[in-house]
Amino acid sequence: MEAVADYHGRKGKNVKIQKEYLVCIDSDGCAIDSMNRKHTECFGPALVEVWGLEGMRDVVLDKWNEINLSTMTRGINRFKGLALILEQLHIEKEENVWAYTAWSEQAKELSNQALLEVCETCGNPVFERAARWSFLVNEKIEGLPVSMPFAAVRGCIDRMHREADISVVSSANEEAITDEWRSSGLMDHVDYLFSQSDGSKRDCIRSMIERGYEREHILMIGDAPGDYDAADFNGAWYYPILAGKEEESWERLMEYFELFVKGEFSAEIQRGLTLEMKRNLNET
Repeated sequence: MEAVADYHGRKGKNVKIQKEYLVCIDSDGCAIDSMNRKHTECFGPALVEVWGLEGMRDVVLDKWNEINLSTMTRGINRFKGLALILEQLHIEKEENVWAYTAWSEQAKELSNQALLEVCETCGNPVFERAARWSFLVNEKIEGLPVSMPFAAVRGCIDRMHREADISVVSSANEEAITDEWRSSGLMDHVDYLFSQSDGSKRDCIRSMIERGYEREHILMIGDAPGDYDAADFNGAWYYPILAGKEEESWERLMEYFELFVKGEFSAEIQRGLTLEMKRNLNET
């Protein structure tokens, strides 16, 4: 377990590559069955509480879940998701929301610490409320039972780790990721771990290329369009875990992993899988 800390995020730059191939895996809603509960019981309710929106609770929760679970913005970073819903609800002054949105799009790091640093020098109340909301979300998540992986995940990761290094690449907070992966015994197969404080998923995958992995030897497994974008931006491959069809997606993963390690994962295969993901989200 302790070895993972040496590999964690930006601290692992001098770690030697163990295997020729690298599999990057998202956590919430992809490997771990935690995404729906976190949004319905933590993120949305915390938003209602901090902004005092009890009078429009159902509208707020429905909109939050739509943005984060069932459309093409599924899996968006929490701070960017907050920007989207604030823009749509019109509950803050437009100029204050614009400033917050600009920060969420331009900041090198999206984390509670980065947000607190902005709060120290900014009089914009949206930033202060965003910080309170994010910390409250973490408190609520800590109060949830530890989520477990989807049924086929353990076997797939065990099999893939024989031929590839394994990296968690998630926009969730580090403590939650570590608790969930450790409790389920998956951490034994993790060589690298990236969380929200390590930058965007694009940056995390790029850092692995800089460490020496060849682009075509990297496979990103995720459940959201943002995971595909991160892989595609870096010239890596992508395999989707379909929302609402997670078990089925994991069960057929090994077929594509074998193509990946044989050098037979093609652009045509990638297009088909990506189209399947988009259709699934549009139908959800």
